[in-house]
Amino acid sequence: MKRIFSVFFLFLLSLTSCIEIVEEITLYDNHSGNIKYRLETNQIASFLNNLTDLLDGSFENHLKGKTREFAGKIKSYEGIDSVKFNWDGKKNKNLLEFSFSSPGALNDAIYQLIGYKKNLFTPVYIKATSHAFQRKNFAPWVKKYLENEGIEIPAKDFMDLVTYKTIVHYPTEVKRFKGKNLKLTDNRKGLIQTNNLREVLENKTNVSIKSKQ
Repeated sequence: MKRIFSVFFLFLLSLTSCIEIVEEITLYDNHSGNIKYRLETNQIASFLNNLTDLLDGSFENHLKGKTREFAGKIKSYEGIDSVKFNWDGKKNKNLLEFSFSSPGALNDAIYQLIGYKKNLFTPVYIKATSHAFQRKNFAPWVKKYLENEGIEIPAKDFMDLVTYKTIVHYPTEVKRFKGKNLKLTDNRKGLIQTNNLREVLENKTNVSIKSKQ
């Protein structure tokens, strides 16, 4: 009976947008920026998340704990400030927000978080100039971070119901862009990329973004 209910609820979730992890990057004229992460769930997903015996623990609670740890670490790095962690159980709230003084400061913080030794050949997470922006395919780095932190990836059936969305806001209009699953915002000052989270974590999709402004 338990198995029947599990399949039934997973089927319901597959009919609609279940859970979205949203990364929102805002870039400014001086090449500094702000990043926000939030979790968006629909009512069915929130209900199912409370049935912890079906999913071997609460995905949202696990994410909450790891995000708090991430916030505690990144705020100690040079060039990172205004770190805010929030979790009040309501929908569409920012889990984590922080600002960076430059792309270099953000890249250095990420290197330290994932234990990456920086050298002349180290790939950068993002590059930003007055006329161009590039974000590297970070999937391999995420996998390394999860391994270093001992974070277990939830069951594949559940992960298939989670999407990872990136929204990039630019100070000027985007003239050209390149990347998978990308679309331009209505005001032409932003790009939106949406991917299946399991494919991101398993490095089966390229989440790089390139644009010219």
